[in-house]
Amino acid sequence: MTIMPKNGATLQAKKNNILAQFHYIPNYKFSVYKKKKISLINTEYYFENSFSIPLYYKLKFNEQKYIIEKIAIFMKKYKK
Repeated sequence: MTIMPKNGATLQAKKNNILAQFHYIPNYKFSVYKKKKISLINTEYYFENSFSIPLYYKLKFNEQKYIIEKIAIFMKKYKK
């Protein structure tokens, strides 16, 4: 399994005009929970290693193909 650094993957996406976003910020990271000492290892791992790529109903097939190709190129470069 290849794990890309989140920042590297999103930077690469941005260079190729692909909007990649961070999602699923753990709830305990919000200021409401600041006083509580909570740490969930799997939640942290998922947050640090995930991002979202464009996915919406008007996304054209050629745009989907472009996104997939650019991610595949980055994955190949990163894997080496």
